[in-house]
Amino acid sequence: MKAMKILIGTTDGPTEVQRITPEDPEVRSVVCLDGKAIALPISEDYDAFVRRPTGVIEALTGHSAYRVDISQPIGCGYSWQLGILAAHMLAARGRLAGAQDTPQAALWLTGEVDHHFSIGTVEDVALKLMRATSALKALIGAGQRVTVVVPEACGAEAAKALADAFPGGQAAPRLVAARHLDDVLPLLGLPRLRRRFPGARMALGRVRRTGRMLATGAAVLGGVFLLALAWSQGGPTDPAVARNAAVPATPVAKATASTATEADGKDQRLVASPAGAPPSVSLIETRAPVGQGCAAVAFQRAQPVISRHRFASTAATSEGPARPVPAAGLCDLRHRIVNTGLGRLEIAVVAARFEPSGARFRTRPLAIARTLDPGETLDLDARPPRTVPEPLVQRLAVLALPGSWPRSADRLKQASGALRDAGSAESWARVIKALAGQAVFLTTGGEIFTPHRGGAEKIGQTLP
Repeated sequence: MKAMKILIGTTDGPTEVQRITPEDPEVRSVVCLDGKAIALPISEDYDAFVRRPTGVIEALTGHSAYRVDISQPIGCGYSWQLGILAAHMLAARGRLAGAQDTPQAALWLTGEVDHHFSIGTVEDVALKLMRATSALKALIGAGQRVTVVVPEACGAEAAKALADAFPGGQAAPRLVAARHLDDVLPLLGLPRLRRRFPGARMALGRVRRTGRMLATGAAVLGGVFLLALAWSQGGPTDPAVARNAAVPATPVAKATASTATEADGKDQRLVASPAGAPPSVSLIETRAPVGQGCAAVAFQRAQPVISRHRFASTAATSEGPARPVPAAGLCDLRHRIVNTGLGRLEIAVVAARFEPSGARFRTRPLAIARTLDPGETLDLDARPPRTVPEPLVQRLAVLALPGSWPRSADRLKQASGALRDAGSAESWARVIKALAGQAVFLTTGGEIFTPHRGGAEKIGQTLP
């Protein structure tokens, strides 16, 4: 197949991935501007995105260090990850279009990518598409097939932005709302990562030829069925339930232990146990030291100042006060969600942003029915917009249910839907109050971002 152009959506306009060059594995990966000896601030984040164990690119390409040249700067954030990953997949096969090439197809992408290749939501998709309209129209006018790829949760926002930018009968880009890298690979002309292997069919043939193995398999399945039945009924045969008496109840469990919900015709009660406990939610705040800037931190010329603030499980009738986060010197801010129990959790995460007066209120789903295995961590970018001209409040709600519960994902979608539909700070608070009395693990927190010296401070852009 012929080469393909990759454009990364940013709030300052699209940037083209011009080339990707493998480097000596002993050096760090770097993102440079337009072939020049100018390393961009995202270079350290890019190196972590490439190299094992934090990164995913080395796992796909087998190489651990690269230089990427892009046409326009990318200051901060992680929405570049999907575009960079797509460019790597093409470059590994010699199909990434260079700056002087005229390919027949182009992809404009925005989205974060986690270690499982799931595509996470990002902010300001409509603004990024508005800033890319002239470039997209130029590509279409030149006869190129243009596809816009956004995270699944941002699909409606992108569809509206494209309808506004390409009204009437104008030729418009194709829109793909992707949930996983497998949704993007066919657009690149590449096979999906998830494949079916013949091993199961071969194993089944062997079982059919051996009656003893078949009987053993039936006995195992029967035992699993009985164990699942005992769990659904809260019976003493389930070890997690048997341990409940020795485990102190969390505030959420105390508030919800008397609340029963209907599940497949049986009453279920949310009980705190090692196999069913609320996730740990923290705010990780990274700042430059006094007298230094974020660039000095990014290039390891200064040690960052990192603080962690734990969110409390919510069982009260209202949320606590938002934590002040001054914009000056802020290099990185993220919400970290960790499944600290022994059982799988289904989680939903919804955020809200508004001014203290309640003006310009909006919500955004960050994760819906996401599965967290025991010990697994989910990091969500919590940084404010690039400029904060006036105080801005950010609220976060994390809902969780044990993955073994019947219809746990459906329940979380329904509960989180009420938060997504909130139209004001007051209605958000009413929904939180209602959820605090339900049989669901609920953890909430918030930040209030304050401008520096009353002006607009660029986040993560302060130079040394």
